[in-house]
Amino acid sequence: MTEAEWQSCTSPEQILRHLGKQASPRKLRLYAVECCRRIWNLFRDDRLRLAVEVARRYADGKSSANELLAAGQSVLSIARVFGDPLQPTSRSTHDIGGAAWASTRPDAWIAAWDAAFDARWAAAKDGRRKTDYEQERRWQAQLLKELFGNPFRSVYIDPSWRTPDSPPIMLAQVIYNEERYGDMPYLGDALEDVGCTDPVVLEHCRGPGPHYRGCWVLDAVLGYQ
Repeated sequence: MTEAEWQSCTSPEQILRHLGKQASPRKLRLYAVECCRRIWNLFRDDRLRLAVEVARRYADGKSSANELLAAGQSVLSIARVFGDPLQPTSRSTHDIGGAAWASTRPDAWIAAWDAAFDARWAAAKDGRRKTDYEQERRWQAQLLKELFGNPFRSVYIDPSWRTPDSPPIMLAQVIYNEERYGDMPYLGDALEDVGCTDPVVLEHCRGPGPHYRGCWVLDAVLGYQ
């Protein structure tokens, strides 16, 4: 895939294949989580929401592997899983529950692929939403670009901007922790004030978004993988 092909690509499957080992387990799981949050209103059972939230905390190192496993086990019956649930070949026959369950899979790569697949089918079959399977695939492709940025271009963050009392660091951490993505333009201003001149970084901060946890600019500023 060339840079131009990446920028125009609307296939989440092609994007994931291109990323390959460049994709960190954390970002892959956050992708799975955001695909689930896309269909949050369809989760009628609180266990599904809890499973996704555990997966989200796990991505940030705030829940353990045992907690992730327990969360997945709690939704097996809702997801209607067949096969050994700990094996990569196991599958769900219920799209909504399957998406939540997939977000807890031990292998982040499997979590990303399966949660996205089930979530897009669940969204497309929801008669109250004006969307279809291909629209959901396009949305997921944009989500991946929001999380991974442009793999053909490196992002330079001066180490001097990463001191604990640095305004960009403090603001980025608040935005990340509290999901205050409406403050992203202020992060752009803070970065520019300390010397950032990268137009792609500044435009991403000041653009319309939407932004999600794992945003490539936030991660670059905070040093997250």
